[in-house]
Amino acid sequence: MLTLIFALGCAFATPPPPSLAGGSSPFGLDSAPAIEVDPFAWDATGEPVVAGGDGRVTLRLVVPPTHFVYKDSVSITLVSGGQLSAGTVELPVGVVQPDVAGDLPDREQYGADVFIAVPLTAPSSAIAGLQEVVLEVRHQGCRPGLCFPPTTTQLTALVPVRVAD
Repeated sequence: MLTLIFALGCAFATPPPPSLAGGSSPFGLDSAPAIEVDPFAWDATGEPVVAGGDGRVTLRLVVPPTHFVYKDSVSITLVSGGQLSAGTVELPVGVVQPDVAGDLPDREQYGADVFIAVPLTAPSSAIAGLQEVVLEVRHQGCRPGLCFPPTTTQLTALVPVRVAD
């Protein structure tokens, strides 16, 4: 019995043969392309708002060099805002370029970082302090020869609310 346990222990401690230890695949998958991760990123910054007034959250969509985002694929939705409500988001003007996928003759695109203001309103009854604003952002980005699937992300920003003097 002890011999069997020792033999099993040795079997598990033995490294795999070189043909299976990383890199090579017995199934011919050595040349499979690596899956690319969506390189675009979002961040959010809450700006102060006075009770009974307006403020905003500024979003930045980071667009890496040689990449772009289709403007018509960008959307922003307020998930929750505590005491704050969001107004209509107006996306900045992009550059009209031929559509690389050929679906449409031209599409508006962002080829560099994009800053987007999400307008907020605080009711006059708002209590001073930090309000958590959760936004759902969506985009589709591309690089030459590849478009990434549409991506949806939730962002959280803390917005300071002040009481009017």
